[in-house]
Amino acid sequence: MEANQTVATLFSNAANCLLKTQASVDAVVYACNKALEHDPYSVKALYRRALAQYSLGSRAGLEAAVADLSQALKLEPGLGPIRALLAQYQQELHEQNR
Repeated sequence: MEANQTVATLFSNAANCLLKTQASVDAVVYACNKALEHDPYSVKALYRRALAQYSLGSRAGLEAAVADLSQALKLEPGLGPIRALLAQYQQELHEQNR
């Protein structure tokens, strides 16, 4: 179990580095997916994958980002920054639906 946690952390940190260097969305999503394979409860991986998907600028990316942030908030309900970002993305989605 501990090894899985370590591998998940490494992939999540890689995703963070990829985000900061503005690497391709596919690379960030891949790293996050690998992190989540090893730790399905990784809030950081869900958050980082949401940021990457949102950056696509598409409706599908926005919907995926909302889904990831919703899952992250279920896992850690007290995280204000995730709650705020989720509210922002949900508002954008609502505006697109009009």
